[in-house]
Amino acid sequence: VYSAYDKTLMALLSQFGFKGWPVPQFAAHLVIELHYEPTLQSHFVCFAYNPDPSVLTEVENYSWLRLPPGSSVMDYTSALGNAAMSDPMPLADFAANLLLERLSLRSEREWHIYSRSS
Repeated sequence: VYSAYDKTLMALLSQFGFKGWPVPQFAAHLVIELHYEPTLQSHFVCFAYNPDPSVLTEVENYSWLRLPPGSSVMDYTSALGNAAMSDPMPLADFAANLLLERLSLRSEREWHIYSRSS
């Protein structure tokens, strides 16, 4: 996310399955990276949340995360200390988590269809 309001960052963190994150300060941001591993011929996703760039200034010091499994919700500070949460996530798993397990909808039309069926 290149530019967003603090509430947008909080909404994304919620959608990603986190709670209890530090409140975004000025210039807070999410970094979402797509990596390609040639030996495995696979793409992986990892992301980091920097709530206060005046304190955490170097990307090398970011804590990279993956989405919590399924539709579960995890405390953000607990995720930071969990080694399994720092492994890159296969792109297919990332997409399935957001599009299926967390019910991210791709369009307003899909939202209308889903809201009528629920």
